[in-house]
Amino acid sequence: MNALRHVWLWLALVLTYLLLPTVVLAQTNQTTQLLAEGRQIAQRYGNQLWPGFSQTRFDVLLVTAHQELLFCAKTRPQGFEPWRFDLETACPVYVRKPGKYLPRTQVTVRLEESGPTIVMGEPQALEENPAAWLATLWHEHFHQYQMSGADQQSRITEVDQFLYSDPATIKALTSLSHQLAETLRQPNRKTRLHMARIYATNRVETLLPLSGPDQAFLELQLWQEGVARYTELAMAEFAAGGIAQTGRSSHDFAALAANLRKRILQVLAEPEPLRHQRVLFYSIGAAEALILDELDPLWRNAYLAHPFALRDHFSKIAATSVSD
Repeated sequence: MNALRHVWLWLALVLTYLLLPTVVLAQTNQTTQLLAEGRQIAQRYGNQLWPGFSQTRFDVLLVTAHQELLFCAKTRPQGFEPWRFDLETACPVYVRKPGKYLPRTQVTVRLEESGPTIVMGEPQALEENPAAWLATLWHEHFHQYQMSGADQQSRITEVDQFLYSDPATIKALTSLSHQLAETLRQPNRKTRLHMARIYATNRVETLLPLSGPDQAFLELQLWQEGVARYTELAMAEFAAGGIAQTGRSSHDFAALAANLRKRILQVLAEPEPLRHQRVLFYSIGAAEALILDELDPLWRNAYLAHPFALRDHFSKIAATSVSD
């Protein structure tokens, strides 16, 4: 009797193992569809925003409680096993046991033997609705675009030693934030352009109280994370405008875009550098990108040519304004 019980136990374990991929597939099917939709939207509208964005590799490591699924990798990294070809994303999928990353992870890293790879948990793990999850996906995909540029990794991983508690720094960042909020909330375009030019002219002086290392770190974060937040907003607006062409999507991208813009402006209107810390730079950088769109829509063509330095674009505009 005991021997028979052990046989049944082993059969149950083997059956559970064999069925696990099917169970996991059912649990992640909705996320896989979201991933496919996010890729399609980025490919459809990406080049309207950034040169070559639609062609940027879109490798994604989906982290679940059961396993880690690698989508669309050019080669199979060590430690992964082939699983299947996914029809939703039109990509091969590789699998490995969980444990390297937590399900709440959202980061872009250079995966060994593959390349810049988005590492993300599922919407429920990140406590995001599907549309917000897509915005995060586009944010991380833009990091892949940044990482595709030359000689950038030495700066992207810099340690945060910014002096958030310095009174002069707090005053400078608060002034910068308020100027941006007031400019973007101006409904009259002519007045908004005038305020934007003033901002471009005053930007260097406003940031003078910051030390050299702090200015360098600020520029890095505005260029890297701020413009990635701007890209979330821009992609949501593109998707909202082309919702008739986005297939079976039922997401309210207009509401997503409105919420993203509202959050940016709320942070700028009431900035708290000591509390927000690096997160404040996401809103400042996103707002600066929106202002650059007003002043010079072609600035995006030179974005990768001026890494870690939105100031270069504002200095060019300021010099043009003076000469005029």
